[in-house]
Amino acid sequence: MTDGARCRSNQRLRKILYPMVKKMYPGTTFKSNELAKQVRSPYREINSQIIGAMLREMDEVRSLEHGVWERVPA
Repeated sequence: MTDGARCRSNQRLRKILYPMVKKMYPGTTFKSNELAKQVRSPYREINSQIIGAMLREMDEVRSLEHGVWERVPA
């Protein structure tokens, strides 16, 4: 059980992922597996499930279907 603190490696990944998504124009659709390929790490396997979990935390995106996301105005 955790105390609600977030994992450090996920925090580092958020610093990379969030700016990438915020640069997209509203209405842009993208796939979580494409982002996982762009955000590679030699220290950790980053897959589309990890990216999807982090995207669910953001207010700037919404899920259209499994693995497909849309950038919405904040």
